Amino acid sequence: MNTYRLEAKTPFKPDHVNQVIRTLIDNELDGVKYDPETCARLCLTLSAELRSRVKVLGYDRCKLVCTVEIGEKCSQSVCSVVRFLWDVDRDNYAFYTYENTHIYAVACVYGYIPLKMPPQAESMHTDLF
Repeated sequence: MNTYRLEAKTPFKPDHVNQVIRTLIDNELDGVKYDPETCARLCLTLSAELRSRVKVLGYDRCKLVCTVEIGEKCSQSVCSVVRFLWDVDRDNYAFYTYENTHIYAVACVYGYIPLKMPPQAESMHTDLF
């Protein structure tokens, strides 16, 4: 009997993850002023805390990638890009943007189900980078 399955019993739910992100970011960044060293450490701790809080939600077969970006607000524009090999039927994401008078922040959680690639596809994948 084959027990391999592609579908998750508890799939990634962006609405639930958005609530987790919003609660964490609003609480931790309230009143924060921009300092490069402090904000760099804050990005690391917030992304780790975000990952642990989302893991508690119990999404099975789901790998998580959590990112937090914090920047200073001083009349500039920003372009941020993330690339994935994406399965539109199984993979999903949630994000939240935060602003106060001194900083902006973007927090993203990507939930994807990794699929085993054939050996020839793995070698092609490494050639892309």
